[in-house]
Amino acid sequence: MELLKSFLTGLCIMVASVPFGREYIMAGNGESYFIEYYASFAGFGLPLNLSQKIEKEMAETGTAAYYRAEFDSGKKLVRVAKIYRGDLLFEHRYLYYPNGKLMRAEIRSNDGEFKVHEFDASGNPKDQ
Repeated sequence: MELLKSFLTGLCIMVASVPFGREYIMAGNGESYFIEYYASFAGFGLPLNLSQKIEKEMAETGTAAYYRAEFDSGKKLVRVAKIYRGDLLFEHRYLYYPNGKLMRAEIRSNDGEFKVHEFDASGNPKDQ
């Protein structure tokens, strides 16, 4: 539960809700992000390909599991967590090259397992 609390608070200093499951946040470093909620994802690649956008209220009260996604101002997915009945199951964090390709994916499970995947500037995995 502590990992979930850490994920949900992050570096946020301001949160503003807007329609259809999106919140805007201003991080302590001055960067802005927005948060959306999803019911599922498709495929097996990184970053996760989220699908079935849902309202925040539906995510938190109407479903057993949902994905809370954080996007940067360029609409790149930078953080996603799967939450099941209020508990964090896993979290992904993504970093990108200036060309938009995925540079690094950090994956943490609720049991403490941590894995890092790194990619070259063309988006090809370095660790395979």
